[in-house]
Amino acid sequence: MLKRTVLALSATICLAQGAMAGNYPTQAFDAKYSVTTAGTKSDMRMASDGKGHFLTESIMAGQKYGTIVDYLQKTSTSLIPQGKMAMRTKLPDNGGYVADESTIKQMNGKPLGQKTVNGHPCHGYSYTTGGGKTEAWIGDDCKIVVQSTTQSSAGKTVMDLREIAGKPSEDAFKIPAGYKLMSQ
Repeated sequence: MLKRTVLALSATICLAQGAMAGNYPTQAFDAKYSVTTAGTKSDMRMASDGKGHFLTESIMAGQKYGTIVDYLQKTSTSLIPQGKMAMRTKLPDNGGYVADESTIKQMNGKPLGQKTVNGHPCHGYSYTTGGGKTEAWIGDDCKIVVQSTTQSSAGKTVMDLREIAGKPSEDAFKIPAGYKLMSQ
């Protein structure tokens, strides 16, 4: 249940319905989040090279899950550590990044105003996707999601920015050594 919820949250942020495949973060960042769903906490990392490559990693109950998205090649690669497998699929034509002000506005996001969240001055927006209703607070200083709350059939999920750094390593967007690539 927790794995499904966090993966659904990642999909909502990165591949939301209604966005176009050309949407991706244009700034490099490496951010760490805490995610709470159904009273259970997990850790998530989201990173971008600002050039069309995006990484999401989640650690739940001691297990690590990851997805590498290449918006230029229109692919998403799920990393499955248990079998050292990487499953590559095509992004849908309406899959794109939804986690900054411009893409939320494209989702017909409604402004919620301004407030300080987790020490960052933010502008908030609410929007609805097939996965549920999300309220997202975007940092005026860092230009990424500082906090999001998603209400869906899986329940309520809250994601809070804990740490943000500059450009991630290029290796973050490569399939780890020893993994077998499988495509659909």
